[in-house]
Amino acid sequence: GDCHNVRPGLNGVTAVYAGRLSREAVFDAIRSRYCYATSGAKILLDFQVNGYPMGSVLEAPPEEWPQVFPIQIGCGVIGTANLARVELIENNRVIYTHLRWRGPASQMAFQLKLETVTYYPRYYYVRVTQTDGQLAWSSPVFIDYRVPPDMYYWQPAPAGRSGREKRRSK
Repeated sequence: GDCHNVRPGLNGVTAVYAGRLSREAVFDAIRSRYCYATSGAKILLDFQVNGYPMGSVLEAPPEEWPQVFPIQIGCGVIGTANLARVELIENNRVIYTHLRWRGPASQMAFQLKLETVTYYPRYYYVRVTQTDGQLAWSSPVFIDYRVPPDMYYWQPAPAGRSGREKRRSK
């Protein structure tokens, strides 16, 4: 239910990358998804896909699809405690877990090249887990392959058939 007995900053934090410190700039950054969330700790997080910051939407018509690949992922984290792991998520599925880093255990950076060349809409984000249980999540970067209507793989069923009837063999 609705409750007003909590103190701000203790139940979660939204971090915003704004061009300047003004109300307009902060709300513009939130609307553009140039932000990330934490479970309360003041974790610093940077995440990019092909050089575009978290929150970006990359749209590519068919003639530009080959230029999107390989997908380049960049991530940097400065935690408030030691980092346990950083996970890269694609379409709600963990596809990479980073457990090894050099330097202080509370800091980490990595770059990753994804060689896949399958054209389907996707999004990527990272989830950071610290050893003290605190978390951070980046805003996703969306990759949208604009498919012209004549390129759809799915075709409607012929007139008079719903596509659900079973075919009978003779």
